[in-house]
Amino acid sequence: MAHNDFINALRVLLFVSLIGIIRAQEDARIVNGKNAERGQFLFSAVIIPTTTIAEAPEFCGGSLIAEQYVLSTCSCLYNVTGARVLLGTIFRENYRNDSNVMENEAAQFIYNNDFDEETLENDIAIIFLRYEVTKSQFIFPINLPEANDDFDRRGAIVVGYGSTRNGGEPSDRLQFASMEVISNGMCSMFYPGKVQRGNICAIGRNMSSTCTGDLGGGLKLDNDNVIIGVTTFFSDVFGCEMNYPVGFTRVSAYLGFIRKELKRRRNGQTKV
Repeated sequence: MAHNDFINALRVLLFVSLIGIIRAQEDARIVNGKNAERGQFLFSAVIIPTTTIAEAPEFCGGSLIAEQYVLSTCSCLYNVTGARVLLGTIFRENYRNDSNVMENEAAQFIYNNDFDEETLENDIAIIFLRYEVTKSQFIFPINLPEANDDFDRRGAIVVGYGSTRNGGEPSDRLQFASMEVISNGMCSMFYPGKVQRGNICAIGRNMSSTCTGDLGGGLKLDNDNVIIGVTTFFSDVFGCEMNYPVGFTRVSAYLGFIRKELKRRRNGQTKV
């Protein structure tokens, strides 16, 4: 066990009774992150709900995985019936002056039928876009992972919109932070009974972390255009700067669901 993992395990034993698990909703923040540059994360999408049937986030993240498909979470999209999807920009609000931005919209929301709103199990969803995306130097899909890799101890990067301090306002500019994947066994010490086979967890380097509202944002391998996770839960009792792990939906556990839906659409088996 690495030294940092040992320290984190001791922290679990001291504070496990106080750890609270919440979903990432409302304001987005990545704590101790860095500003993304143009063309750095070509897959990153901003999802802005336009019509809902109940309370829903103001915005959340997504990842372009094919020319007409954006990967996100059910917990972000469950009450959303319409949404704008922004691609090719690193700005959430001041994107209108960005000549590289593509404004798209959701034609259909595809949910995992086994999603549990209470436990957040199977928290993965796909947006089928109204218009096919034209690839460019600012817009390009991210690759799906291999099914047989657990990515334990691999370096990764998470992206999202947020402040650089705990409790701050959402950032207009895309943020990113370096993380390291940890085993589900280690993650379960922080979240007893919460971590399932369909999850993957990571701890931020330099005390960085996702926080409220980074829901749906992608976790990619460092130095590789491969998405391995989608932000779904974290602990917020001590804020977002205590170096607790972040829980993601493990993309490799849902390759069957993803590929089945992409194949159905491409074969014309479903209609908008």
